[in-house]
Amino acid sequence: MTDKVHLSGYTSRHVVEYYRELLKFLDIPVGEFPLQIGIAKASSDRIARLLNYEGVARGDLLIGIAPGAGGSWGRDAHLKQWPPLKFAQLADRLSSELNAQVIILGDKLDKAAGDVLMNASRVKPIDFVGKTSLEDLVAAIASLRLLITNDGGPLHIAAGLGVKTVSIFGPVDEKVYGPYPGGKGHAVISASLDCRPCYKNFRMPFCDKDRECLKRITVDNVFNKVKEMLKR
Repeated sequence: MTDKVHLSGYTSRHVVEYYRELLKFLDIPVGEFPLQIGIAKASSDRIARLLNYEGVARGDLLIGIAPGAGGSWGRDAHLKQWPPLKFAQLADRLSSELNAQVIILGDKLDKAAGDVLMNASRVKPIDFVGKTSLEDLVAAIASLRLLITNDGGPLHIAAGLGVKTVSIFGPVDEKVYGPYPGGKGHAVISASLDCRPCYKNFRMPFCDKDRECLKRITVDNVFNKVKEMLKR
């Protein structure tokens, strides 16, 4: 705890690159490297049993949705979350048009968003919200072909596992907080507004546009991007 990187906020480059600068104090060369997450075998086995119980067969197209995410923002987390009703409409289309098995993921703080999604869906997804430990969440994401998520922890878990993602960004800059490293396995969806991104230097101003940056993103936008990503 003898040295530090001075900063007032994260701008223009990924947050990982800021943290990597700490390596210079240990005389470790700073270069790009992937972030990887291991999977506990007990968790992998437990998720496999749960999916089998839910009727998921080997070879099924399993797509995850994290309708909450961003819990580190506490009571303000909703400010960077795509509306749960849109997630519900998306889940129905994934089921009916792609014949996908949809699983919704999150912790107990995401239960309200998960309940909206479950209640509004015609074809009920598999509901794992609040039912997995962190280790089991990692194993569940590892079982997916693709994860659809807001800006938050599940996105970075998926990136660390090499799982494809479609992520939705509103007030936050994806160049700073998006999947790392990016590439063809990850797609970010955002709306083009002059005020976006507004979250800067660890502060978010009052939004006088009622989260238009998120509401402007349509179900078609996300569904079409999912189809595109599944072909890659």
